[in-house]
Amino acid sequence: MTRIQEAEARSSLYRELLNGFRVHIPFIAYILCYMALLIMVAYLQGRTEVIRFNMYDVLPIGSLIFILAYFLGRTLNIVIVERPAGMGRYIANDIRQHIRERLPIALPVMVFLPLFMSTFTAFKVLIPVNNPYSWDATFAALDAFIHGGVQPWQLTHALINGPQATFYVNFAYNAWFFTMFTVINWMAFSIEKPRLRMQFLLAFIMTWSLLGSGLGTLLSSVGPCYLERLTGADTYAPLMAHLHQLSEVRPIWALGTQDMLWNSFSSKEIILGSGISAMPSMHVASALLFALVGCRSNWVFGTILSVFFLCILVGSVHLGWHYAVDGYVSIVLTLVIWWAVGRMVGRLLPEDPAPA
Repeated sequence: MTRIQEAEARSSLYRELLNGFRVHIPFIAYILCYMALLIMVAYLQGRTEVIRFNMYDVLPIGSLIFILAYFLGRTLNIVIVERPAGMGRYIANDIRQHIRERLPIALPVMVFLPLFMSTFTAFKVLIPVNNPYSWDATFAALDAFIHGGVQPWQLTHALINGPQATFYVNFAYNAWFFTMFTVINWMAFSIEKPRLRMQFLLAFIMTWSLLGSGLGTLLSSVGPCYLERLTGADTYAPLMAHLHQLSEVRPIWALGTQDMLWNSFSSKEIILGSGISAMPSMHVASALLFALVGCRSNWVFGTILSVFFLCILVGSVHLGWHYAVDGYVSIVLTLVIWWAVGRMVGRLLPEDPAPA
């Protein structure tokens, strides 16, 4: 390649990178407004220590691991299945082509999503500052009313009984973090369905900000696992005692995580994932988004992610994190956001190919 060709290639790459940021203007603008709102609220409340936009700087490392895993899979497919002549040159060209196609559209997500998640965590820490926790008794009573006078956790533990079954539920619940970052990177680097990709990215940040930060502040609550620690009410003491009893046979990691978050809350320490909020459940909301994306992609991903969504919905109650109504409200409002964003994106981007 001559110097002129190299210069032209660099210039073309720069244009593609700039275009990648241009097509993400709504995504970027929304995040910047969210960050500006946090700064304003933090200053008004005298809690400027929460303004830390680097809490999730580990996310780009996760993206790098995703990229390496993707290219490892591509290379193995070429070596084992395709077996072209001049394999080394073919692999190098394939990697170069995929980087050129996918990096420009993924880079804005890699840059701004860690800022967004840091902002969300800061807002979560500020929930009891803006509106002290006061809705737990209402949600506990509503749970019993909806489920015929029985608390939902009693139903889940009757159906999913014993330490082994609860261990599997906890395993699936903990897989939420891995699943979230996998789906985010999948969509960030996806070029096959631009409309679905943009619908997911916008719905994701709107769900977390409007529901997690906005509604979470209006309906401030801590959830069953923290109710006794906060108010002294022993409504869920039998559930927590049962979980601790099960953990003596098989580890229930949720209990240690709950203690860690409570200690962070009590000491006002700001760490990755800080803050306590039950209503609405962002685990359920985001798992539903994953299922919607999967169903719009192909039947295999749709089936797997739909089952995963149901596991998260059940696990959120089974492990004491949430009231059942937290999940129900999340489902309804996430579907509304998904529909509204889909309508908006549909006016901007052409129809995607039908799922395989």
